[in-house]
Amino acid sequence: MASSIWNGCIFMLIPIVVMIIFAKEPPDREKQSLKEHLACLFEKDGWSFNFIYIITFGGFIGLSNFLPTYFHDQFGVTKVEAGQLTMLAALMGSAIRIVGGWASDKWGGITTLTAIFGVVIVCMIIAGLPIGITATTILFMVCFAALGAGNGALFQLVPLRWPLATAVAGSMIGEIGALGGSFIPNAMGLSKQNTGSFFWGFMSFAILAAIAFVVLRVAQRKWTQKWVGKGGLAIVKPQSIDIEIHEHVVGREVPAMHKKGEFAYRTIVYPIGNSELADKAREQAAYLAKSTGANLLLLYVNQKSHSTGILATDSKQFESVRDAWINEGRQILKDEASKLKELKVDNIEAVFGQGDVATEIVTIAKERNAELILLASHKASPLGKLLMGNRTYDVFLDTPCPILRIVR
Repeated sequence: MASSIWNGCIFMLIPIVVMIIFAKEPPDREKQSLKEHLACLFEKDGWSFNFIYIITFGGFIGLSNFLPTYFHDQFGVTKVEAGQLTMLAALMGSAIRIVGGWASDKWGGITTLTAIFGVVIVCMIIAGLPIGITATTILFMVCFAALGAGNGALFQLVPLRWPLATAVAGSMIGEIGALGGSFIPNAMGLSKQNTGSFFWGFMSFAILAAIAFVVLRVAQRKWTQKWVGKGGLAIVKPQSIDIEIHEHVVGREVPAMHKKGEFAYRTIVYPIGNSELADKAREQAAYLAKSTGANLLLLYVNQKSHSTGILATDSKQFESVRDAWINEGRQILKDEASKLKELKVDNIEAVFGQGDVATEIVTIAKERNAELILLASHKASPLGKLLMGNRTYDVFLDTPCPILRIVR
């Protein structure tokens, strides 16, 4: 017995170790006070979500607790068999949860939840009727699948409604939903005690699900006008950034935007990518650009063609891949320009380059007579100091101007 407990403890340590080593918190995009974080606890939408989750998650927990007793009392199977039948149904619910998320991304969380409530209500009504054990097992598998998908669908909507307080909202909804798991066992017990059957227990949950369905349909009228698209799809806001992106070709200089600042800096080359230090580098770049009046030259280098070793090809497939790489780089430039404009930086230009990153940085800096390169890179380990991360080292070797290196 003791060895089994220890084995279970060791097995549970695996995800903890994985989280400690690999998981990380995303950088905060906007600072909020504790009051602002907890605001979702006092909003009507929060309690609408709670009620819906009482059906999807609370129903999942409640049925999982109740079904062994139901199969044993209703059909006379052994307790082991009752547990196996319950496990079969519950496993279906866990496996289908991801499908609920996928369907919500495709058709919207509201549309998906609407269909799910219909399935759950019908299943509960039929479950109260005298049907055989095989039909009952299949029915509960369908019901659990709908409840599991409903859990995934609801949490597609949570970050759309509370993008800056997702953790607090998710915790609140999860807690209230779990407390709702006590409804089904109590309703079934009262039904059996007072009527001699479980029929009214199933009917009471069907009625509760119908009320939640009405709450969803009424609430979604305001939701789709404020924070979510039709059917619960995420609203994609098109960006209109007034910035021209120049393409750098070796041997052809990028046209300069001459804007002399108050101090020595006229042009600062700011290479960008998906670095974890992006926020820190952006703040420094914005400060320098605003305080000196320098022109901030954003540079994104598509090195994928270079790093994959593909020099020339007639493949149509590669042409589409290359276009995707180019579009990705241009979007990164637009996103970064947008964030800098939010920091009140106006003198921005963007350059899209292709090839070796270090070579492009140095070449652009030389062509534009840049006074500074702002480079975000990780602080090197003892071994890394020898190599200095190759790319950073190559820039340091050939740079025509000082480098401001942003590290952790």
